[in-house]
Amino acid sequence: MNIEVVAAVIVRDTKVLLVRSKKNGACVTPGGRVEPGETHEAALVREVREETGLTVTSVGKRLGMEQRGVFAVHFYLAEVAPGNLSQATTRPMQ
Repeated sequence: MNIEVVAAVIVRDTKVLLVRSKKNGACVTPGGRVEPGETHEAALVREVREETGLTVTSVGKRLGMEQRGVFAVHFYLAEVAPGNLSQATTRPMQ
């Protein structure tokens, strides 16, 4: 049984947005599990908002999928509205 996960690849000015994982502190693209009945697009919008405070304005093409144990991680290009990262949900890069 696969657990569906989405990850947003957000590029601005040749830089990719990464956040620190709450589990292990690794730098990762924002994303998370797809809830039952939720589309990949809706999950991506929700997860980016929860993890960064940013609003996704466009979900682009799927870049690929990586199987990580029981997790099927789907990577999508995404664009976000201008704004500041929420410091309540992210930790600064060190």
